[in-house]
Amino acid sequence: MASNKYFLFRTSEVTEYSDVFSDEGDNLSLLSISTDHVSYITAKKGVVVFVFNNASLYENFQGAAREALTKTRMEVSCEVGEEFKLVKKITEYITNPSPTRRVLEFDAVNSSSSFRESKPSVIKPLLPKQPVIMSTQAVSNDPASIDLTQTTTTTIAGITYPSPSFMPIIDYNETELPSDGTAINASNNWDNSGSGGATYNITSSTTETIGSTTFPIVDRTNGTSVNAAADISAGSKLTMANALEIDGAYTIYMVVGTLGYASFGHSILDNGHTHIGFAANAGAENTSSEFWVRHNTSSLVRPAYMTLNATLDNTVAYQYPDPSLDSPDANTAGFEGQHTYVFVLRRDKDFNLYLHNHTGDIVGYAGSVTGSGDFATDGTLKIDDIGTGFRGFLPRIGVIGSDIGGSSASKLAKDLFKKYRLVL
Repeated sequence: MASNKYFLFRTSEVTEYSDVFSDEGDNLSLLSISTDHVSYITAKKGVVVFVFNNASLYENFQGAAREALTKTRMEVSCEVGEEFKLVKKITEYITNPSPTRRVLEFDAVNSSSSFRESKPSVIKPLLPKQPVIMSTQAVSNDPASIDLTQTTTTTIAGITYPSPSFMPIIDYNETELPSDGTAINASNNWDNSGSGGATYNITSSTTETIGSTTFPIVDRTNGTSVNAAADISAGSKLTMANALEIDGAYTIYMVVGTLGYASFGHSILDNGHTHIGFAANAGAENTSSEFWVRHNTSSLVRPAYMTLNATLDNTVAYQYPDPSLDSPDANTAGFEGQHTYVFVLRRDKDFNLYLHNHTGDIVGYAGSVTGSGDFATDGTLKIDDIGTGFRGFLPRIGVIGSDIGGSSASKLAKDLFKKYRLVL
């Protein structure tokens, strides 16, 4: 049996965001694995796929009968038409008892490998930690799967969360909105679908009147794929029945719709205690490059901020709004750029802040600063108003009372975008 021979895969530079598992192919930067663990090697056009036995994060899996923990696999790009030759060479290497080299490299950072046939500009790793239903590949606690084997679901309004312990405390989504054109008030709540229940229902709102027009709080045309969203103008806000307060780690997610290339305003949460949004404060809007977070009762304290349109702290450069993401049809009337945006904000146990966008990438980072002064990342997250200083459409926003981690946050962001994205 071949021994002491290894494959070395590098998908990206190792950074502080690198992880040791990946359900979606994100953040697993480096993996060295013995050829003894190869289960099989297959290919599709331009890609060679390695599948490995006994190479997961866990030693065993004790799930239900129709569940499985998917095997670790790596997808490596290669020259189209060279798939068979590359798989043959790899097989010969594995079976050779005395190879000239003991480590074979596949390096997406330098687009290089030990084989001429493979120039891996893309390496996609999958080292999963969540079980799936074998017949459908759906996450095993997703009730959308006809083969659901678990009795406890972690899905709300089409989005599956990582586990029962990572369920949102508040989740406001389109399924609980009043009818089109209706203002939210004591008679027309926006009910909370999260574990906090009616305690955190949204029970009132303010609307802005300009001339003879009062903006409705619920609108069917909203820049997303669903037919209901809170329509929030610059002078509007939604008010919860009770404030939610979190002192430690959390995850906040939000879906934003727009009908044009315009600013989102300066904040989506701002009540004098917590400021979370797209610029420092009123009058300091920035529609393209910054995201700000403050947990403090004083508006004079400068928020922690993340610069998005650069690769600071090894983040992915990003700007919003993006007028071209959806690759619009030239014959489509009206605004043709990106309409739907997703942001997932995490604070970890050490009070570092991370911002994911709709692709799941980490596009913003603010390192831990503790205390009551400028740029602090600790303090109490307090939410009782939503939308103050924001303008746009909001079909969904929620808060989880834990840091769900980079891999799960990335998946959540992509799942939200997949559901809510408006495709022209």
